[in-house]
Amino acid sequence: MDTLIYYRRDLRRALPRKISPIPIRAARPEDEEEVRRIAAEAFRGYGGHYHADPRLDPMKADETYRDWAVRSCRGELADEVLVAAGEGERLSGFITLRLNGPEEVEGRLFAVSPEARGRGVSRALIVEALRWCWQRGARHMLISTQITNIAVQKVWIRAGFEPSHAYYTFHIWFD
Repeated sequence: MDTLIYYRRDLRRALPRKISPIPIRAARPEDEEEVRRIAAEAFRGYGGHYHADPRLDPMKADETYRDWAVRSCRGELADEVLVAAGEGERLSGFITLRLNGPEEVEGRLFAVSPEARGRGVSRALIVEALRWCWQRGARHMLISTQITNIAVQKVWIRAGFEPSHAYYTFHIWFD
């Protein structure tokens, strides 16, 4: 079981200022492997409902996030993937965005590589994601995480997001 908490940001309110020097851009086809690498590092053993279920293979749970990230880059699960440039050719993070309708964009998968954490990458990605949503005429952005992921929730609150709702996910096995 886990608890997924959703945050919502009203895009009619002033957007946070872009203060980070970290370059954020749309993912390109050649970024797919880097996005996969970040997903592999960031979600290895992640405390979501896949990893909370002792009956599921932890390696397959890890693969779920890598697959999600790659399929998002290919346009199957997201309308846009924004990436943060790291040092050299390496990327340091990404966020996938999906239009849920003309007024709502959802941040579906959000990750920063472990070596880049604490450097403002999360904030830079979320600020640029908000701008992307606003440019498409959306009225609000929705994003979610496990309730135990406090660090990213702090970033979102500082960017003007507010708690919206939560879901419990239960795995029940009938043997």
